[in-house]
Amino acid sequence: MLAWARFFVPEVIFCRFGDEWGKDKRIPHLQFRLIFTSYRVPSWVGYGKSRLAVHGREFILLPTMEPKLLLFDIDCTLIDTGGAGMNALGRAAEEFFGDQGPPLDLAGSTDSGIVRSLFTHFGQEYCAEREKAYYQIYLGKLRENLADDSFDGRILGGVQDLLEACSDTPHTLGLLTGNIAEGAAIKTAHYGLSQFFSFGAYGDDHWDRNQLGPIALERAPGSFTGDQAIVIGDTPKDIACGKAFGARTIAVATGKFRIEEMEPYEPDLLLEDLAGSQVLNQILRES
Repeated sequence: MLAWARFFVPEVIFCRFGDEWGKDKRIPHLQFRLIFTSYRVPSWVGYGKSRLAVHGREFILLPTMEPKLLLFDIDCTLIDTGGAGMNALGRAAEEFFGDQGPPLDLAGSTDSGIVRSLFTHFGQEYCAEREKAYYQIYLGKLRENLADDSFDGRILGGVQDLLEACSDTPHTLGLLTGNIAEGAAIKTAHYGLSQFFSFGAYGDDHWDRNQLGPIALERAPGSFTGDQAIVIGDTPKDIACGKAFGARTIAVATGKFRIEEMEPYEPDLLLEDLAGSQVLNQILRES
């Protein structure tokens, strides 16, 4: 649901009367404040170009912030699969290597990094072709698990509303995740979120998560630099990944790590979760 809020003072607006722009008709901040005090507008208005009709006159709000690239982690940031992903990795390892191997630490890890560690654990030389064979087993088991109601998966609180609100702004949404691309597609499609993301950087692009940021910038529609990107995730590794390519970082305590555990890693913003009508404002104010 789109959040509404009383609009506060923007930078400057121009007013248009009829079909022509009036000359020297800039309205100072104070006058704009008085005009709009009694009007509700979308809470993100002012972050992009918007139109409002007031007493028969059309006002166009000039952007007060350049478009940003919002890059989301998936697991424990957007969704919780209820253990379906972890289980699929373990079952795939059992079929492929003959044993599930050591306990896996998935928080912020890339799938390719996990698979490399499994090769090492089982004393096998890494092989890219065998890695792909492992993924095919894993993806099949992931699909099975997501279709199994015993895994209590869900979209995390506030995520749907936030993504819908972002879609009504000039900002660009993408994924920056440790999931391999096909795994990310399966998960986002299963939870009905795939329509929000047209591109991403994934765990099969590089085993080192800190190398994924520049890949996301290269794939993003339009032209963005690191300082125009915002990385949103739930682990210290998400924070480090964003800082590695000069992005702003937003950490949410919806996964394994609590607020106080992520504070030492100095994200630009720490949130309990992505719920609430003002989350988009909070995120963009930090950019």
